[in-house]
Amino acid sequence: MYGNRIVLGSVVTTLNTKIAIFVLSCFVSTTMLGVYSFASFVGDGFFEIFYVFRAYMNTVVTNIYYNRSNLLLQRVVKKSIKVFYKIFAVLGFVLAVFYPLILIIFQIENHFLSNLLIFYILLTGIVIASAYIPFQFFFNQIGKPKEQTKFLAILFGITIRLNLSFIPFIGIFGAAAAIFLANLFQMVYLKQGIRNNIK
Repeated sequence: MYGNRIVLGSVVTTLNTKIAIFVLSCFVSTTMLGVYSFASFVGDGFFEIFYVFRAYMNTVVTNIYYNRSNLLLQRVVKKSIKVFYKIFAVLGFVLAVFYPLILIIFQIENHFLSNLLIFYILLTGIVIASAYIPFQFFFNQIGKPKEQTKFLAILFGITIRLNLSFIPFIGIFGAAAAIFLANLFQMVYLKQGIRNNIK
């Protein structure tokens, strides 16, 4: 049962990045879908970096939670959050500066400004939530897979709801705004969940 909940969590995490594209395909033209898809593709590539940090933090959190003191876990989490913010703020800034060059290299000239705006909205949401994304599986690591599944299911549901609310009215910009807000929700939920569990 424990393993099933972890698998479910991984599936939900993967689907969250695809929801906007699926909903957009029902409301916008192929051209506009392509504009959003490219910006989202680069954003997802940036997001892959978090998985490395997440795998590392999973091991650290589990080891300290079960073998060391709660006070030490508090210190490690606080320090890690500060370090992650610094790392991803720098990486995000570098990517923001070079993204226009990426568009030029791939000869994406149509809707150039729209592509830039979409990407910057997505990137901003990721950077704001960046310090907490490596703790995405925090609940699993402290022996609460049910809470983990609940968190990811709520995140999945909110992401769908936001996309359905925004996309019919403002298209690709609505999709970007939906993902931006979903990342903010994820950050707030994880922040509160971590606080509640390590006091």
